[in-house]
Amino acid sequence: MDGFYPDLNNNCVACSAGCLTCRSSTVCLSCVALATPSTSVSGQCNCPERTFFSVSTTGTRYCANCGQYCLSCSSGSTCRTCQNSFTLVSGVCQCPNRFFVNTAGNCVPCAGGCDICSSATNCTQCIAPLLLQGTGCQASCNNGFTPLGNQCVGCPAGCLQCTQNLICYYCADNQFIYKGSCF
Repeated sequence: MDGFYPDLNNNCVACSAGCLTCRSSTVCLSCVALATPSTSVSGQCNCPERTFFSVSTTGTRYCANCGQYCLSCSSGSTCRTCQNSFTLVSGVCQCPNRFFVNTAGNCVPCAGGCDICSSATNCTQCIAPLLLQGTGCQASCNNGFTPLGNQCVGCPAGCLQCTQNLICYYCADNQFIYKGSCF
């Protein structure tokens, strides 16, 4: 039967990882699909980068895909090493803060001052003390906005400057202030 060989007592013993057929634990006769003969250990087979040796519930031996961004793994959910720029955290490859995964699948830096982003132009959280206004980071809010926490929020209509409670204290030209609102 593929994947096994008889030992001296005629018991079935599993071949080493990557072997489809073998004569012993150290003599592999053929490799599973995708695996290639080892260049460092004679009689062994290795699954290629980004795959690992697995056996299905029906006994099929094969090289299965590692998780996303893994270069090597021990299972589909446990990475050992990651692609460049990715960080290994509890067996998972992650793009760290201040980086994002671009359309090519690479982990690349966010724009300056950005802590969390989804693209080079879409920041969702800034590095303190910078403030998020729209999708970018800046030192202070533009006219018509006020800092609230770590982001800039819009003042009421016609208002150029307001408090964090959105009470206006400076209106646009041709507007007048009455009880914290511009008319």
